Amino acid sequence: MSNHVDWTNTPPPCLPIRIESPPPGESWFCLLGPWAGAWVHWIGPRSLPCQGADCQAVRHRKPVDWFGYTPAALADIIPCSGGFKIKQWDRVILPLSREKAAEVLPHLGRFPGPVLICAKAAGKRVWTIKGIKPLKNGQVLPEPFDPRPILYRVWGMRPPEGELAEGELPPDEPEVIHRNGFDKSR
Repeated sequence: MSNHVDWTNTPPPCLPIRIESPPPGESWFCLLGPWAGAWVHWIGPRSLPCQGADCQAVRHRKPVDWFGYTPAALADIIPCSGGFKIKQWDRVILPLSREKAAEVLPHLGRFPGPVLICAKAAGKRVWTIKGIKPLKNGQVLPEPFDPRPILYRVWGMRPPEGELAEGELPPDEPEVIHRNGFDKSR
């Protein structure tokens, strides 16, 4: 019997459970890692993944579109004299349409980063990327995470046996690019 006890006073980070589009006004999102792309059907305001032959017939008749679900940090910005200050970064999953992902793609390098400056008018669903800038040194950001376990939970699905444990990061895999810029087979 081992007498080893793994004591720590630091709680483990909680995985995010919300998929967050930019709130009204200006917001900043720092990308923490690569997106997990999925072909989805939109049922009202909610996305559900297309499951091909296993997709429900009613859902499968709806149009399908690609979305990248990006692990991100949303800046909690507070005004101060002479500008603003970032109070903290909150973990979220930022959904990117194929157009927004194509806009961000040339700016991707090492994670974390870049920072997307997003704008959304009050009462509107559509948002825009006003600017993309590199992450300043010294920012304290949440740890990167894999968005797929959270997406499975939000969509009410279980991952295939042995695919991903909660919070496990996927191995690096080669990206397959097709004519439209994304791999529909994934």
